[in-house]
Amino acid sequence: MSRFLQATLACAAIIFFGQASAQPCGEVPAEYRQHRYAPALHAVLSKCSREFSQDEQMFIAGMSQSLIDNCGFPESMESRSHLAPFLTSASLVIATGGSRSGGLGEQMSDQMTNVAAYGAGGEVAGKLGCGQWASQLADNIVEVVSAAQAVRARSPYVIGCAQQYAGTYTEQQCQCVADVGSSAIPGLHEREFSSASFREIIQAYPFLGIQIAMQCGIGDY
Repeated sequence: MSRFLQATLACAAIIFFGQASAQPCGEVPAEYRQHRYAPALHAVLSKCSREFSQDEQMFIAGMSQSLIDNCGFPESMESRSHLAPFLTSASLVIATGGSRSGGLGEQMSDQMTNVAAYGAGGEVAGKLGCGQWASQLADNIVEVVSAAQAVRARSPYVIGCAQQYAGTYTEQQCQCVADVGSSAIPGLHEREFSSASFREIIQAYPFLGIQIAMQCGIGDY
C-alpha cells in the first residue's frame, strides 16, 4: 500500500468506523489533496456527501466494482441493489465515451478520462486487499451513493419532471432518469427540468437511453 494511502486511512480511521450517517463533506482536508480524486476519496473514506463530477463518479464506481469482483463486498444483496443503477450507468458511460459536443476527438478524450478514473478507483480498492478496511469501504460507498440519491429525491429536476408528466410518469421514474442522467450531466438534479434534457442525455451517451427505457420505464418524451 502506498504511503499516501496508509496515511490517509490512518487519518480517516476514527470517522471511517464511527460516523453514523453521511453529512455534507465541506472542504477537502489537506491530507487528501495530493490525490487526483481527492473529493471523492474523502467522501467515501469519511462517509460524507457531496456532488461529484463525472470523473469522480467513475473513480467511485471503479472502487465499488473492484470490491464486488475481487472481494464480494458488500456481501448484502440489498446493499448491492442500491449500487446497481449507479454501476450500470458508469459502465455504459465508460463503454460509449460520449461528449455533449458529439466531436470524435472529445468523445475519445472523455472516454480516456473516464477509463483512467475508473481504473484509479480499482487500484485504490485493490491496495486494501479484502479485509476489514475493504469491507467497510464497500459499505461506505453504499451509504454515500444512497445518501446522494435521497438528497436528490426532491430536487428541482425531479419535481419539475413529475409535474410535467403527472399522470404519465411517477416521481420515482423521474428520480430514476435524474440518477441515470447525472452520470452524463453532473449537477443534473439541480437544473430546472426540461423534456429536452432527455435528448441531451441520450445524445451525450446513447446507451443511457436504453437504461432509461428499461430501468426507468420511460420511452416517450
